[in-house]
Amino acid sequence: MDHRILVKYGAHLSRLTKKEEEWIASESELSVDGLLTKLSEKYQDFGTYSLENRFLFLITVNGEFIPSSSLEGVTLRDGDTITLFPPVSGG
Repeated sequence: MDHRILVKYGAHLSRLTKKEEEWIASESELSVDGLLTKLSEKYQDFGTYSLENRFLFLITVNGEFIPSSSLEGVTLRDGDTITLFPPVSGG
């Protein structure tokens, strides 16, 4: 059975993916870290954010903030919504 996760992209990630949101299917449950790896395979430029700097992401799952130290331990289930925000900078 496929698991479907709704991924919402914040700020310039939506320009990078050319989507504000999309459904990602997986044959099994994924961790947040596993989803970031899957996205880096789908979007070449995304790898810079997910693999090398994944701890700079602000991530929510179903509206709840997920600390970067917990990315591997949070399992995404069918129908979950994850929102990804890139690092924020400026003055």
